[in-house]
Amino acid sequence: MSAPTEKTTQPSVVVKKPRTSTNVWNQALLTPLRNPETTAGVVRHTKQVVIIHDKYPKSQLHWLVLARDESLNAVDDLKPEHIPLVEHMIAEAQAALNDAAEGVLPEYKIRFGFHAVPSMKVLHMHVISQDFDSTCLKNKKHVNSFMSSFFLDANDVLETLRSGRAVTIDRDDAEALLKADMQCPRCGAPLRNMPAVKQHMPCTESNTVK
Repeated sequence: MSAPTEKTTQPSVVVKKPRTSTNVWNQALLTPLRNPETTAGVVRHTKQVVIIHDKYPKSQLHWLVLARDESLNAVDDLKPEHIPLVEHMIAEAQAALNDAAEGVLPEYKIRFGFHAVPSMKVLHMHVISQDFDSTCLKNKKHVNSFMSSFFLDANDVLETLRSGRAVTIDRDDAEALLKADMQCPRCGAPLRNMPAVKQHMPCTESNTVK
């Protein structure tokens, strides 16, 4: 009688599927960029840019001017060769403001500019009135992203490019600006907390359209 053979148990192999991130919020601007004709909230578009209403506006008027060159994601991607693009972004934003229906534009100055370190992919320029009267303005990061040097004026960016230099950003310094003490960009008054921001803004110090 032969000895019983011992069964060997093969370890089960679990094939893990590669993890795919579902956090694609920072790519949301690709939809209007690629499909402006069928996307709600588009103000106007050309072959080079798409202008949309910001989904979470931080002021009475807040648009985004998206560059349709998908190789560009942030202001420090810009080089002198992009001067025509930035000029076009500014010109189209101004044209959209000129075409806006009477009563649409708030009675406050409007700035064009870029965040030093954007949270969304796709290069975009903010067109924002300086009232900051919005329920979407909720925290220090929101405030400092528009009321400090974290917000780069579009004309300053353009001048850098015209001088033959690329735009460079020290990201650590830029991120530190978001954590700095808040203050009014118009009169310099300290803003200790969000209730103080809401009470103080819009600042009437050299802020209203003349």
